[in-house]
Amino acid sequence: MQLLCCSMPAHLGQKVISFEIGPFPSAANQSTHTPRIAVPSGTDEDTRAAQHFRKLLDETTEALSNNSKLQWVHIPKAGTSFGNLLVQAKCPGLFRSVRLEDLPLGFDDAFSKRMHQFSQEQRRMAGQCMSLFTRWGFHEPVDTHRGKIVTVVREPMSRIVSGYLYRFIGCKPMIHKYGVRSFKKDAPKKLRKLQHLYWDEVMEMDNNEFVTFVRENYAEGGAGILAYAKCVEGSQASILSGFGRDHQNKSGLVEAALQTLNEQVVFVGITDRWHETASLFLSLFGSNTTLTKESDTNVRPSIVTDNSLKNDVLDTLLQSGFHDLADEAVYAKAVEKFETLQQAARLEKRSHSRQTV
Repeated sequence: MQLLCCSMPAHLGQKVISFEIGPFPSAANQSTHTPRIAVPSGTDEDTRAAQHFRKLLDETTEALSNNSKLQWVHIPKAGTSFGNLLVQAKCPGLFRSVRLEDLPLGFDDAFSKRMHQFSQEQRRMAGQCMSLFTRWGFHEPVDTHRGKIVTVVREPMSRIVSGYLYRFIGCKPMIHKYGVRSFKKDAPKKLRKLQHLYWDEVMEMDNNEFVTFVRENYAEGGAGILAYAKCVEGSQASILSGFGRDHQNKSGLVEAALQTLNEQVVFVGITDRWHETASLFLSLFGSNTTLTKESDTNVRPSIVTDNSLKNDVLDTLLQSGFHDLADEAVYAKAVEKFETLQQAARLEKRSHSRQTV
């Protein structure tokens, strides 16, 4: 099920934004997007366009192959479930054996702590799978020295509301001030620094208490949605720039994030277009890799299930006039890159169909 959010600012083009509220929306419920680039029709210019798309597709599939290690750059509340697609595509044996929620998002200390849960064969497959990645899912800035990047981005206002309703994820000042989550004292020091590691957290509020807290405070100042929005503003740009949240030069941050998208991201998905994202990504690994129920499962659903409350929180943010300009720029570029690759895949499929007739 989806809630309809907001129109994007005029400088990004008007379109309806989907707001995920539980399981990923069905393909039938997703908005239809008109390809930005016309299908080649036989002219020299069209032929050059087709060659460009063919080259793009070849470069993408080569970068995603097991000959190249990838870093999965994980933006908070933009698609933890993308990990299932990565495992399905690159580690099919492991995918058939375990679910993403059974695997930690990090495979250093945290992975070692969970190894006892797996059989010897599962441990072998998991270790082999993780060797294909230089980074697996931490909410940390990109490292330009760790190889090509795969990631998923989300419409900024939708991501902000989702993060607010997920115990203020990404905003340490609010987390600490209001005690919505804390951490086990016996966790390794390295892990205690990372507020997003769910398996080392102790929730000071249970889910019902948190929902009540949100209901009473979302429109207020200190614990409200606007305070949270300002706290996490530019998060997607910060992560993709490699600079992190402490970088003060906002224009430089956006420029670096766009450069990362252009030069190092080999695949970027769009949370708000999940089925298109999943289908396109898996299609790059051959016709035998298709979307399954397991890879289409939302492994981090919202804590808040009251749709009217979600809408109220979203309306409050929209009415405030707040805009996350840095993340809007990143999102627009990501959509453009996604649609270009999507068009290349469509043309390749049509070309293959003509050849087999």
